Amino acid sequence: PIVRQVLLDKGWLEVVEETSPNDKPVNLWWKQSRYTPSQFLACRYPYQRLNHFPKSAGITHKDHLLRNLRCMKGIYGSICGFVPESWILPNEYVSFCKQFTENSDTSQQEKLWICKPSDLSRGRKIFVFRHVHELVYDCTAVVQRYLDSPLLIHGHKFDLRIYVLVTSFTPLRVYIYRDLLARFATDPYDLSDLNNKLAHLTNTSLNKYSDHIHQEKGGIGPGCKWDIVKLEAHFKSHGVDFAPVWGRIDNVIRLTLLAIAAKVPFLPVCFELYGFDIILDRNLKPWLLEVNFSPALACDEPTDWEVKRNLIGDMIDTLRIRPFDSQFLEAETQSNTNQTRNRSGKPNTQNGSRERVQTAPEEEEEDINDDDGWVEPKKPSQCKAGRRLPKSAPTTIQRKPSVVIKDHSWVDRASGKFELIYPFNNVVLQQDLTKGDSTLRVVVNEVKVLERVWMEQCRNLSLKLRTPGFTGKSTSSSNSSNLPPVSKGLRTQITSSAIEDIE
Repeated sequence: PIVRQVLLDKGWLEVVEETSPNDKPVNLWWKQSRYTPSQFLACRYPYQRLNHFPKSAGITHKDHLLRNLRCMKGIYGSICGFVPESWILPNEYVSFCKQFTENSDTSQQEKLWICKPSDLSRGRKIFVFRHVHELVYDCTAVVQRYLDSPLLIHGHKFDLRIYVLVTSFTPLRVYIYRDLLARFATDPYDLSDLNNKLAHLTNTSLNKYSDHIHQEKGGIGPGCKWDIVKLEAHFKSHGVDFAPVWGRIDNVIRLTLLAIAAKVPFLPVCFELYGFDIILDRNLKPWLLEVNFSPALACDEPTDWEVKRNLIGDMIDTLRIRPFDSQFLEAETQSNTNQTRNRSGKPNTQNGSRERVQTAPEEEEEDINDDDGWVEPKKPSQCKAGRRLPKSAPTTIQRKPSVVIKDHSWVDRASGKFELIYPFNNVVLQQDLTKGDSTLRVVVNEVKVLERVWMEQCRNLSLKLRTPGFTGKSTSSSNSSNLPPVSKGLRTQITSSAIEDIE
């Protein structure tokens, strides 16, 4: 609904999918689910856009994400170690049991684990456990070491929903939205009760039904979400600059997308809006939880409306979608009558200069981790009955175009709060990721340079968090005698009000 409202406010015309005339192409087709191969190939005009890429499920399924990042870590080292130690079940069940036994024999402190279905969203079937006999699953799942010392705010666990716009994979163009949603668990963080999902999971689909949703929750306020203004103000009130955290989050996003960039087919009509879920530990290190295909755009509280409305508006401005041009369509179809159907009659003088958006039937607003189902396109003669490609669809696509950039001024087209984070310097700009490992290694080395700078700054800032109330432990188990030492100079900079919780 919010996508429709923003576009209508911008003067767009809505075309309902079931009643859309086939001879009038739309500018933007927005779907929560995947497109079929024929739908990808039938979108052929320069002013048309689809909001998903094919073959991008390599990061939106938890098991696929883990495999790709394992490969990156094996080649490029610990720079890609921003996912907790994980196992894919059932294939790696024996390996997990072995690791569990070793930890039980050598570790004095009991480890915690979390099990997540690989292709479900909204916190469904996720649980935290201590013993292997508690591990019960009925689908492909991922078991991870539970991050038991997260950064807390007023004693509550939170994660960050980061919005990322990819306008192209070949060449890679990535924009991050410099606003976010800090999503809170509505019950205080407590390791003594692992069955309380409202204390350990931050999914809004769960916490919006909490009895505490409208209470103050020790300073968080009503609801369960903050925007970037509230979050940065909270950090600043404790003397912590959020900029280094942004820098490390940027690197997590870059490396995650680099893992699949060379595998996504070249389709210039596509773009993708991802939802990255990231959690911070008490050392201000970002850990990637998952990447959402079609992040939820429902508005459950005023913070949602403010952030997501501006997000969609800035996204449309960044994409710079050209208006529907019926005269261009008529000229193009007449010059290609041997290859396409005649898709236009007389010029549309009434709506010829207005953008058109086609919307799918109403679907429930939720985060989706969906497989795209892309297969290599077949020639029309090879398609099964009832599945023939449209006559106007090309039978092949260009997968690896040669890209030579002479004028760099067009690269950064960000509008509003979107900011270009890939490419991020001239060295990276000149790298063609389709040429294999040699160019990707150059890019990763450039990311390592940035990471060393941001990591050192975060390490210094995290010292301000290592005081009573800042340890990342639950309030029920905090023990000041176990805290690492803090220098006298730093301790004098922290006022009494700062000993409440940035955690």
